[in-house]
Amino acid sequence: MKKLKKKTTLKENIGKYLLDVSKLILTSIVLSGILRREIPQDFLLTIGIGAVIVTLILGVSLTTKEIKAGETEN
Repeated sequence: MKKLKKKTTLKENIGKYLLDVSKLILTSIVLSGILRREIPQDFLLTIGIGAVIVTLILGVSLTTKEIKAGETEN
C-alpha cells in the first residue's frame, strides 16, 4: 500500500497560523469584555474586529489553493 505524503508550503502554514491568530484575537475580545478591564469597549471592539478581519482574510487567501483549468488537485 502506498503512503501519500502531503506537501505543505510555507504559504499554507502561514495561512493556518493566521487563522489561529484570528481565533485567539476573537477569544481575547470576548474575555476582556467579560472581565471589563479599563479598556474602552468601543476601542476594544474596533481594533479587535479589525484585526480579526485582516488576519482572517490573509489566512484564507494563503490557504486557498488555485486549480487551473484542466488540472487536477493532487
